[in-house]
Amino acid sequence: MPQDDPFAAIGSAAPIPSPADLKQAELEKNVLEDPKQRVQKEVHSLAIFALRFGAVLFAVLILVRFWHLAGPTYMFGHCVRWLSDLDLQSMDKILFSSAFGGLVLSYLKEIMAPIKKD
Repeated sequence: MPQDDPFAAIGSAAPIPSPADLKQAELEKNVLEDPKQRVQKEVHSLAIFALRFGAVLFAVLILVRFWHLAGPTYMFGHCVRWLSDLDLQSMDKILFSSAFGGLVLSYLKEIMAPIKKD
């Protein structure tokens, strides 16, 4: 008895969804149903930002270190080597420490691991 269904008119008036719309709806459903996936995606984007920031910081440290290694001592009457020998040794320890790289790699290994489905 189609006349007993009060929502029959709504279903017949709705446009037919395209396959792209159905795929998008399925993706939205998966994201809304799985909060772990949402959190991991956010953490992943933060990790990528931290890696980019770290790469820029590393490049600046290398640039400053090579400036102090090969650059002039004085330029236009001003001293352009502002770091002491102790500061340079500390910078070398940071730049060439394998512990720092191990820390970054262990963190990335944990962050980039696939989500375990329960």
